[in-house]
Amino acid sequence: MIFTSTRGHAAPVPLRALLTRGTAPDGGLYMPQNFPAPDLQCALALGALPFADLVAALIALFDDRPEAGSATRAAIARA
Repeated sequence: MIFTSTRGHAAPVPLRALLTRGTAPDGGLYMPQNFPAPDLQCALALGALPFADLVAALIALFDDRPEAGSATRAAIARA
């Protein structure tokens, strides 16, 4: 997923890049270009997950790389 600055004067970046940058170079905040569509069944399923899996699932909604889910869960387990 690609994120853009709220001020519109910085280049769009993927999630991984924005996590290491914080705010955009133009002083704006990064926002996703598109938000995931709400899904009641998905939301209900998230409520039953252990915390680390819940965090990984929420992040995966904004990181569409195929390896993102397992990599995120591994990073959370190490934290």
